[in-house]
Amino acid sequence: MSKKLTKEMLDALIQEALLQEDVPLSQLPAKLRAKVKKKYDDNDDEIKDKTKGLANNIAPDAKISVDDIALAFKDDDAEDIEAIDFLKTNLIGKPKKDFAKDIADASTRVGKSSIQTQDDPQSVFQFDISNAGMQDSTPTMSPALKNVFDTIGLYDDTLFGRIKKISDFSDNLIKASTDSTAADTLRSKGLLEFTRYVMVLDYLNTISKNVDAGAGAYLFETFLAALAGGNVAGKEQTGGGKMGGADFTFGNNPYARGSSKYLKSTSAASQAASGFEKREFVHYVVAIKVLDQGKAPKESSIDVEQILGFNIYYPILEVVKPKKQFQLYKAVGKGVEAVGDAIKTTDRVTLPRTNDYFIGQLKLVSVNGQKFRDVLDKAVNQIGGEFETAFKEFQSAFDSVAEAKESVGLYSTSGKQKDGDKAIEDLIAYKAALKSVFEKLATLDPQGRQYQAPTDTSKLDENKMTELDLMVENMVKQFIKGNLND
Repeated sequence: MSKKLTKEMLDALIQEALLQEDVPLSQLPAKLRAKVKKKYDDNDDEIKDKTKGLANNIAPDAKISVDDIALAFKDDDAEDIEAIDFLKTNLIGKPKKDFAKDIADASTRVGKSSIQTQDDPQSVFQFDISNAGMQDSTPTMSPALKNVFDTIGLYDDTLFGRIKKISDFSDNLIKASTDSTAADTLRSKGLLEFTRYVMVLDYLNTISKNVDAGAGAYLFETFLAALAGGNVAGKEQTGGGKMGGADFTFGNNPYARGSSKYLKSTSAASQAASGFEKREFVHYVVAIKVLDQGKAPKESSIDVEQILGFNIYYPILEVVKPKKQFQLYKAVGKGVEAVGDAIKTTDRVTLPRTNDYFIGQLKLVSVNGQKFRDVLDKAVNQIGGEFETAFKEFQSAFDSVAEAKESVGLYSTSGKQKDGDKAIEDLIAYKAALKSVFEKLATLDPQGRQYQAPTDTSKLDENKMTELDLMVENMVKQFIKGNLND
């Protein structure tokens, strides 16, 4: 059975299998053929547990729904699919041949788009992560994002130290959403440092929540490469044509490189000994996904909304003799400390996940379906005062530019006058939001210790548009109306 199911195929499956409505598990045995009912009822048979697992796909439940089955196929869960095949085969319905034809016919139909408009963006700074050229000989990022990583680097000169500080900040941010004491800790950092750390977490949130697990693993390498001041090296090969033992470089340090492991909690981390062809230190950042068990009772490789954050382990591997002998270290202060005896192997080196190597937890959200931006808003509300006002001005400005960009794009494809009018309104709102941000920052920090306002913000005043501004606005409106009348 094809795993590329359309909604029509799923509806056909549910209808023909007498599951057109949510069916309690307690009723399933009565619907099964007599010859298999005993098999299903046998507590020693695995199919009963697998069927219960199928019913738990969306939330802990005693019923099977269309959504449970849809998620099973999207997530490619072998046990769930086995349960579906069992029920499909054994539930009373049409003859098997007719049933198969119904599914095959449904598989050719596309149906109406189920894509929804994103009205509530959850990222704060609207990063364009597609424009980071981290596979090139000279790595590139947008100026704003590069500056974020460069300035975070000022707070520590080691990669594990930077990760630890980001982890501590994320922990305080979660606590500050409900605890005024933690909010005081964040306030003491000052608005500039606070914003830098939020941008780092927002970037991590973006790559974790906006892309699937496969792409997320690569973007996590990019995140670490930027944090280490280096470049992605994941496609480098050894002299024998095999993948190397490192994923990213360490700035200008030729004696150390890094490698990331972006894993489920059940996955083991190891590296082939053949990938190490020279003496060096490889810093491993093992990120184990922490999932919202209240939202879904079992780990999903595609449900990015389930990710709450990552437990970070940081084992350092010294290549003592290339391909043959290795030594593990843990990070201690600004240096390292050997752990255990030398490892002699030509097979694979296991990367441990024990307390010796645990740095902390990078928290993106809390629990029960909360999202990063929602938790951030709660924390900023706890901080209060001008700090809260200024940061919300930031958020408003970023929302305004994103909305203006989307509005212009919408008009470009729809050609409707109302979309063109909204694009103009959003551009004017963006100018007003920028002016408010600059003026608030100048008021908050009048001595320019952190922020220096632009020399003439009056140019952003909506009520002081130049004649040229008004002329352009009128020309755009006339152009829109003219196109509609043609």
